[in-house]
Order: sequence, then C-alpha cells, then structure tokens
Amino acid sequence: MAQRARLASASVLDVDDILVAVVQYSASPKDVVALVRAMPLSVRTPVLAALLSLLTLPRGAKHWPQPHLNSTTIAEIDCISAAMPVFNSVCIDGVCCSTQWPASDDPAFRLPYCKFVVAHAAKMTMVVPAHREELCRMLARCTSLRRVRIPAEPDLLEAVTSLAHCVADLDLSPCSSAGSPLAMPVT
Repeated sequence: MAQRARLASASVLDVDDILVAVVQYSASPKDVVALVRAMPLSVRTPVLAALLSLLTLPRGAKHWPQPHLNSTTIAEIDCISAAMPVFNSVCIDGVCCSTQWPASDDPAFRLPYCKFVVAHAAKMTMVVPAHREELCRMLARCTSLRRVRIPAEPDLLEAVTSLAHCVADLDLSPCSSAGSPLAMPVT
C-alpha cells in the first residue's frame, strides 16, 4: 500500500509579521531579547536582528518599548533606525545634531535627525522639546502625538494643536527656559 505524501504543517512562524506583533506586545526588554534569541535564524528578520542588537547594547534596554531619540549613542542610532518597524511609539526629546541619522530627500530640514523623525512621523507619540524652529516644523508633521510636554509658548503650541493633531495629554509649563511667560490678556 502506497503512503500519502505528508504536507509540512504550517507554523505561526510562517505568517508574515506575526513575530513582530508578538514582540510588540512584550513589555520587558529581557522578554524581547529572550524571544528573539529563541527564534530560528531563518525567521529572524533584519528588523528583529536590529532590535536584538539594540536591546543587548549596554544602555539599549532603556529604548524598549518606546525609544527616546535624543538620548542615543551612535550604535543605538543605527539599531533604532533599522528597527523602526517594530516600534509603535517613539519619544522626541529634543533635536539631535548627530549626522548618524539616516538622510532623506526632504528639503525642508537641514538636520538628518529631523528628516528621520518626519519620515516616521506617525510613530511619534510623545515630545519633550529642546530646540525651536526646526522642532516646530517637525512637530507640525507629527500628527499622531498623544502626550506633549512643552513650554506654554505660541510657536510650540501651534505646532502640536492643528486640526490634524490628536493630542490628548497636553502639559504646558508656565514659561520657557528663557523665562518668557505666555501672557494672554483677559478681556
């Protein structure tokens, strides 16, 4: 009697993006590292390999689950850039002047960092500012911001409160680092 040919059973590992989704719902960086290390090399995508590299750097675990873009080393910049598809949310905590950020073709910005942020604007969900003109232009395009902590200054406020923005938690400090309070006449 002839035997039937058996088909290899499908595995969850064969489903596109399922591993990234599982990683995204892992709260602890240690859990993410253990999970990615346990994956067969054949299913470890370049994105997951970059995330593993980031989280195993000396200070890399601080970037999970939300990387803080301004507090990065050169090695972390490379890993964060390559692992961006894994992150659901990113914090902009200033403008980074490093030229290590990947360049883009957007002529509106001089700094590679700002071009990088704009290229991933939908993932930017938190901001703590440090610079101005370039920051305001960049923030105007980050319409997925949910939490914003800024000085109560008109240019910053305007940049994050357009009709396209969806800021739910807006924390305004009474004055900027320069000490100029926001003065609104009472009529």
